[in-house]
Amino acid sequence: MATNKKVALVTGASAGIGKAIVRQLLSDGWVVYGAARRTDKMEDIAKEGAKTLALEWGGQGIRVNAVSPGGMDTNMIAEYQGEEAAARQRAGAVQSVLRRVAQPEEVAAAFAFLASDDGSYVTGTNLIVDGGVTAGVPPAR
Repeated sequence: MATNKKVALVTGASAGIGKAIVRQLLSDGWVVYGAARRTDKMEDIAKEGAKTLALEWGGQGIRVNAVSPGGMDTNMIAEYQGEEAAARQRAGAVQSVLRRVAQPEEVAAAFAFLASDDGSYVTGTNLIVDGGVTAGVPPAR
């Protein structure tokens, strides 16, 4: 299917029909933005999408990568869900091996690395920037 580089936003992209739509559109050459409540499953989608597009565009010198951030210390949760919810998120940082949430600048640095000359040989990967959450639950201190 010729798409002329169309863009799609798929909600519910981590499972079921949404995941199938993302896979189909990626294989057809679309640029796909996925949204879902299950961030753990979205990491698989991001990894798959980066690999698919890297294979398609790599021969043209185009690098494609994804970044899957974990919890971040922004004011968004406080603005939309209240300060109590924001405090719960910060307290939940104990799930991180580093025992804290990321600063937005730390995640931005990961993007910058992938886009820079220092990342010129990196393509088709999903860089997980979650303070070690996906590595497992850290031992109690």
